[in-house]
Amino acid sequence: DLAAALLQTVAPPLRKGDTVAIQDGAFMGYEAIFDLYLAGTDRVRVLLSFLENRPIPVEMPAYYLQRI
Repeated sequence: DLAAALLQTVAPPLRKGDTVAIQDGAFMGYEAIFDLYLAGTDRVRVLLSFLENRPIPVEMPAYYLQRI
C-alpha cells in the first residue's frame, strides 16, 4: 500500500508508548498510545482510553496515525 510505504520512508518508526493522533477511520480525532506493528502487515495496534480510562487495544492501518 503506497500510503504505508510513504509513512515508513518519511517518518521514523513509532515506538511503544508514543502518543499518536488518529487521522482517519472510525476513531479519527482521538489520541492513543502506540503499542506495536502487527507482523507481516501495514497495520498497527494502539491503546485507546475512554471514560473509565482503561486502555482498549484497537487495530488499524499504520497510515491512520500521526505522532504527536
